[in-house]
Amino acid sequence: MKYPDWAPNILVKYLEDRRSIDAESVSDTGVNSLARFKNMRIKVCFNKRYLPLFLLPDDRSVIRLEKLLTDPRMKNVWGALRRRVCDDEEFVSFVLTCNRALDEWRGDLKLKASERKAIAQEIQDTVTKLDALITKTPCFDYYDIHHLFSDVEIRTARKDLESSENVSSGGLVIGARFPTISDILKDISRRAKQYGEEEHPVKKPNSENADIHYFVRKLYQYLQEKYNRPLYEVVAATTEVVFDRQNISSDYVRELVRRYPVAFCS
Repeated sequence: MKYPDWAPNILVKYLEDRRSIDAESVSDTGVNSLARFKNMRIKVCFNKRYLPLFLLPDDRSVIRLEKLLTDPRMKNVWGALRRRVCDDEEFVSFVLTCNRALDEWRGDLKLKASERKAIAQEIQDTVTKLDALITKTPCFDYYDIHHLFSDVEIRTARKDLESSENVSSGGLVIGARFPTISDILKDISRRAKQYGEEEHPVKKPNSENADIHYFVRKLYQYLQEKYNRPLYEVVAATTEVVFDRQNISSDYVRELVRRYPVAFCS
């Protein structure tokens, strides 16, 4: 397939690689074909900059990417981003943001504010209790995350990363770079607290076009944080392509963000 010259090369290359692997997997009907297929994807692109796109789970993301690379409305979008990106990986980040916004919305429970706060509080209470119990239990005194890595996994990681570390010390090296269990629990608690305090990105999550509102706000937030520019036209055109619409303008995006300001959270 021929792609327009304005489509980012890194994304075109990903799509071509992905399609070639998909085609190769069609003839593989063995019992472990799915596992081999997944491993093949990761192997082929392990050292490529567009690896994160390989980890997207469904074929909808592939169809969506093709639209983002061929729809004429995206020409100005990629042009606007090309003037601002520091390297090609930012094109990958842009597409990941689009996919993540759609996935998050599908998984969103559309809860009331009081329900969100209740869940957040339960998580915080559970984390606090679990952390206290772990601290009091001697068997967790020397509990390190590296114990979760098998020798086979370490050998594979060493080979893929071209590491010179031997297997016996590989677990310690990897584990030393990870946070402690206590740090992880505290971060979970922090995120839960933030979740309970922040307003839902969409005022009426069960209303018509709520999915579009969510997508617009998430993409706008990403661009504003990344480039310190609202880029309303980029958000509008991308939303039209992703949702297959014709009536989403930059004014629509501007008004939506103005009426319901986006809260920037880390």
